[in-house]
Amino acid sequence: MKGFQIILSLVILVTAFTASAQDIPLTNKAASLCQSGDLIGAREVSDQALAGEEAAHPYAWYVKGYIHKEIYKLIEKQSLHSSNRVDAVNAIKKSLSIDTDGVYREFNSKALDFLGVSYYNDALLLIESFDADDNELIFSYYDTFKELMVLSDPFYDFTQFDLDFNKAIAGSYEKLFYADVQQKELVQQAIHYYGLALQINPKDYTSNFNTAIDLYNQGVYKVRLIDYDTEIVELLMIQDECIKLFKQALPFMLKAHEQTPERRETLVALMAIYRALNDYERSEYFQETLANLIKSGKISPSPKMN
Repeated sequence: MKGFQIILSLVILVTAFTASAQDIPLTNKAASLCQSGDLIGAREVSDQALAGEEAAHPYAWYVKGYIHKEIYKLIEKQSLHSSNRVDAVNAIKKSLSIDTDGVYREFNSKALDFLGVSYYNDALLLIESFDADDNELIFSYYDTFKELMVLSDPFYDFTQFDLDFNKAIAGSYEKLFYADVQQKELVQQAIHYYGLALQINPKDYTSNFNTAIDLYNQGVYKVRLIDYDTEIVELLMIQDECIKLFKQALPFMLKAHEQTPERRETLVALMAIYRALNDYERSEYFQETLANLIKSGKISPSPKMN
């Protein structure tokens, strides 16, 4: 989504509404200063305009929003915690709310698109350098993105965004878990968010495959806890827990296999899951399937991922 580029031009807007210059002289001055590159001066004049009667004009609020947006973009270099971005959002919302005739709707929508996408991009940046403490901020930014895009277009389709967002969150929890497998709550969070992704698209390969792997690996880690000193009662409990996890993993991996029946990783995973469930016949079936696909040239004999 970082490819979104929203370009707004105050030249068009200033030219279009010079007829009302006598009504909003300070706002037009602020727009001219902004156009010339004096963003700080433009902000000061805009604040003066909105301290008086010009605050009743939706264009005055649009100009304020545009100026703050430009400060956020050009001076603050799209800082993650920009107060000017917040001010821009609030000003554009105000312009929309008092623009009862929709005269400035197109301009406000373009500004909202840019600001909304900036919040989405920041949510993704926080996910990439994931810290569980940032979870609240990540969701706050994502919710703001959705709020602004709906204001711009009430029929905006978030299906793919929601799918990708949940998968990204799940992947971040996975990374934390595999860095410290003792923190089991992390893998449960990963599975939870993959589950949300699967509610959106039950056939999503990544969500099915990774859910299966996360469940299977939990069983493997439990098996590794068994040693010569393990009491028989504890041993039986661990075995039951492992079988339960392997069984839970199986339908997700089968669903992934349905989507990509000629993918090495899925076939290998099914071999392992069935073997863990002591179903050697099915394990050998997928082993033979893999061998045949390699022989036919549909899968490389290399163990590298395709």
